[in-house]
Amino acid sequence: MLKQFIPELRDLSPRDFQLIWQAQINGIPSPQAVDLLTSQRTSRLNQLKEMLQIGNKIRTAYEAYRTAGGDRVPLSFSLRASRDCAKFLGKSREGNVKEVIKSVYLNKISDPEERVLMEALITQA
Repeated sequence: MLKQFIPELRDLSPRDFQLIWQAQINGIPSPQAVDLLTSQRTSRLNQLKEMLQIGNKIRTAYEAYRTAGGDRVPLSFSLRASRDCAKFLGKSREGNVKEVIKSVYLNKISDPEERVLMEALITQA
């Protein structure tokens, strides 16, 4: 779903995207993936992976806050947040995933104290 927002990945078929994801991220080599992987695509795959990992940490922290009274986490990292971050990342050439997530995600938090806590969580991820 997120590949459609990344120019270097947008033109890949679902099968081709799966092949390069398996090769680059999961370490499952494929002769077809070798032909499809470029340095730009490799970089973008790594950015998507980092974004998904940070999103997962936010969701885990949110669940802990809601169920076990962990640190205050006001928002989960939803599919909509993932999409918004992927859109922004696709337009960004610098590729700093944490900064992209901060710029998209933190704008949704109005409480300054909660913003500081969430910024720290994203920075540490």
